[in-house]
Amino acid sequence: MTNDQRVKIRRTLRVRGHVLRGDDAALACTLVDISETGARLLTKEGNELPDEFTVAFTPNGTPRRKCRVVWRSDEEVGVAFEITKPGRERQPWASREEVLNAFGLQS
Repeated sequence: MTNDQRVKIRRTLRVRGHVLRGDDAALACTLVDISETGARLLTKEGNELPDEFTVAFTPNGTPRRKCRVVWRSDEEVGVAFEITKPGRERQPWASREEVLNAFGLQS
């Protein structure tokens, strides 16, 4: 029996990314898997990451998504992507399509 409570299907990636913290520090991470609503990141600083940060999916920093930590361990964090509410100005974060296209995946 699985304890997985995910609503959206995750795709395995294993690609490099960067955690962008509020202090302008960029920490290396590996995007282990990703879905429309979140991702699992592998990083040596799992317990040191803030509760909210931005993750960049490519070395040049785009696309990127603002994240909220939903679980963490020493070397992994599970994040939920911030969702822009209708009626609010869209933030310059990557859409689902931009993220999937950045990795050559179709939605």
